[in-house]
Parts: sequence; C-alpha cells; structure tokens
Amino acid sequence: MNKWLWLGYAKVAPGVYRPLHLVIVSDGQRRRLTVATVYDPSQTPHMWDETYTVRLCWKPANA
Repeated sequence: MNKWLWLGYAKVAPGVYRPLHLVIVSDGQRRRLTVATVYDPSQTPHMWDETYTVRLCWKPANA
C-alpha cells in the first residue's frame, strides 16, 4: 500500500483560502486511489511550518 499527502487550498471567502491536506492511499492491486482523510493543518499550526508542507511535530499540543 502506498500513501501520499496532498496539499491544496479551499476558497472560503473572496480572496481567502484555507489549506487542506488529503491523505490518499493506493491498494496497489487494482490501481485504485482512495481518500483516507481530509483535514485542515491550520487547526494545529504548531505541528507545521508556515507553508504547511513540513511537519515539525508528531504529537498534538494537548496530548
């Protein structure tokens, strides 16, 4: 199984965009891609760099 993290942006207001991460997995056999989860990395900004492309921390702040 292969797994990828895709970064995109959703328009939430005129000129305002919110980052979105999609975790996509492939089963390898049938060449099928499945979206495993979608989340907003700006909800945990301490875990990401300012571009949301590099994860800085693997543990949530409240854990």
